[in-house]
Amino acid sequence: MKIGICAFSATLMLLLNGCGTEHQKNDEAKVIPQLKNKLADTHSSTDLKNKARAKLNCKMIKVLLHPLPHELELSGKTHCVSPQACSLEIGSLSIQELLFVEDFKARWMKRFGAELEAGKAGKLHIVAGIVKKNKSLQEAGKKGVLDLKRLADRPNPEQAYSIVTNQSNGNLNVYLAANESSGLYYALRMFEQLVLASSRKQEVAVPEVRIIDWPDIKARGLWGGVGRKFAFEGDSELSEFGGLTLNEVNFALYPTISRDMSFRLGVDNSRFERGRRHNVNIVPRVSHMEHLLKRPGLFFGDFPELRAKGKDGGGMNRFWCYAHPNSQLLLDRFYEGIARKVESNQFCIWPTESRPPNGEGPCFCPACKGDARAYFTNEIKHIIHAWRKAQAIRPSLKLTLITSQGTYPYNDDILKLIPKEVRIDLYGGSGPGNTYINEINKQLLAGYPVAKWRQQGYRIGVVPIFALSCDGAARAMLFPFMTPSLVKMRMMEFVDKGLEAVMAWLPFDSFNTAAMAEFAWNAHGRTPEEFAVSWAAQKRLKSPALAGKIICMLERPAVALSMNMRARTMIRCVQSLAFRMNGQKAPWSPRYDMLRGFEARIQLDGSGRTVHEEVVHMLKTCHDAIKLCRKVDDEELTTGALLLTQWITVIENYTAFLKHQQDPKLAKKFKADISPLIAELPKRWETWIATLDLNKRLLKASRLDFAKVMKEFNQQTDAGEKELVTE
Repeated sequence: MKIGICAFSATLMLLLNGCGTEHQKNDEAKVIPQLKNKLADTHSSTDLKNKARAKLNCKMIKVLLHPLPHELELSGKTHCVSPQACSLEIGSLSIQELLFVEDFKARWMKRFGAELEAGKAGKLHIVAGIVKKNKSLQEAGKKGVLDLKRLADRPNPEQAYSIVTNQSNGNLNVYLAANESSGLYYALRMFEQLVLASSRKQEVAVPEVRIIDWPDIKARGLWGGVGRKFAFEGDSELSEFGGLTLNEVNFALYPTISRDMSFRLGVDNSRFERGRRHNVNIVPRVSHMEHLLKRPGLFFGDFPELRAKGKDGGGMNRFWCYAHPNSQLLLDRFYEGIARKVESNQFCIWPTESRPPNGEGPCFCPACKGDARAYFTNEIKHIIHAWRKAQAIRPSLKLTLITSQGTYPYNDDILKLIPKEVRIDLYGGSGPGNTYINEINKQLLAGYPVAKWRQQGYRIGVVPIFALSCDGAARAMLFPFMTPSLVKMRMMEFVDKGLEAVMAWLPFDSFNTAAMAEFAWNAHGRTPEEFAVSWAAQKRLKSPALAGKIICMLERPAVALSMNMRARTMIRCVQSLAFRMNGQKAPWSPRYDMLRGFEARIQLDGSGRTVHEEVVHMLKTCHDAIKLCRKVDDEELTTGALLLTQWITVIENYTAFLKHQQDPKLAKKFKADISPLIAELPKRWETWIATLDLNKRLLKASRLDFAKVMKEFNQQTDAGEKELVTE
């Protein structure tokens, strides 16, 4: 995480608190020397006595911390020493813990140009380690400097840490205490943030602080391993991911078992070690069970006899027949191969996702008899049996099961078959158990008896999505989706329900990735706008406060638009609009109606507005946000606001048409106006996407076929016109 220093810190301090004239804020050449003087004042002994200045210093530091610690006390005082006068004491550490420390020392050296002296007590003496193995930390606990009992009693104690500064004999001691390895990693990363928030180039500044911190949710990460930056191909990406306090990511494995029972798997096992170095658990995932039989030469594709039998007696190329005598044998060999060849202590399995129609099937052989409930329970039995076989080879191998819309009607039955040590991540891509919804007026897990399952002792996680506008399956981004309120609301629900894991599907979106990390760690800490301001400050935007306000202003229209507008559905949504404007009914589901999200917003707020009034209100908000963007001077934020505004303008024209469709003259005007508005979308979209820091692979994959959208819209509009003329 890049955090600004020196002049930037002072700039942030002024802008967050309204200090300085507007002319000064816009004239960097004049204001920077003044800011340097003000920053220097914060280090002087006279200024430290000033309560107002101390309060301002605390605010400046807090806004640059990610995530906000649960228990944070700042006195407002800052101690400055030369980089050459700093020392580090670590005591006994494991190999992984030593790697954490080595990386910390390397970053320190890069920042300050001086090594941390080992063991020798300097003006700034850092004591870092695991409490049970570090006598200095234990002694600090006996003296009351560290509250080791409270640290040990925190939720998810293996990741908890404490940072305390203490003056002794004119020197400053800093204690970084943790119960286990993960906590040490987070203590080191948070201490770096504290130092960088206060330091100047040639001196180390450490604020007086007392922190006890821990995560609300144990496992926090990304499902699928896709993100704007996070392709997880190198140490820098993993370091940034770990620095966000995200600690798990899974990726798809493609092993194959052939008819001679040989097991083939191409996997780079070094990625698991790289992940551990940055406290990130990289978990291999085997795709949906029904995908394993589809293609010859991949997974179980060479075993067509395992396929389910249809009603007509023919083979179904996706589903299994779990009554076949070789189904368990082959699955056992499959998992045993993973245990032997994949150097990970956890793997993830995804049961069949497809839902059999009418609750019957998918296998109609004499043994299976088309019983869907038996199909899913037998599948789970096969998976658990194969996992136990794999554990015989690798005893430490843990299992995560992801539910699906296929398992949803039978979840109670399958949970009875799952050992309590298995983590169960709740997922549904459609239907009553859908976890891929953005409606801000719904609890995501309302359809799951989470409280009952947790009371029974099950470990429950969830796979949500926070970027529907950035369609992961189509690998395309439609419009900006920066939604801190939505992310916080979801995380508060997950924390309050006691979930153990959040594995979000977050294609491309770095803002919501950071928001998820923030609120999964501390769900009840910052407000959504406070987080947005903190994110903008870390990004070094010109005015973090204004940037945070803009993000929160644009969330409402983005969520309303995203309820049914995705890359894969965009063409049908626009076609539905054309049908409606031609007085026709679209020949598909009403879920493609572009107004659903706006109607839901009205219902949630109880505002009493009409849909047109709601859209007009959102359009005014978008235009107000664009005006503020000029003061922030950030290309991504500005071009994103313009793109989102263009979409809302299209919707506003559409609702105006519906409002005045009984007036032929006005209806004709709005109908004529909408085509050029839609035609403007590609230009807005291209300008926006060019500002994103996507890697080349994702940039290429994110292309949207707006030409096809326009072609389909114009064809439908022309067809409607001809029909009206004929009539």
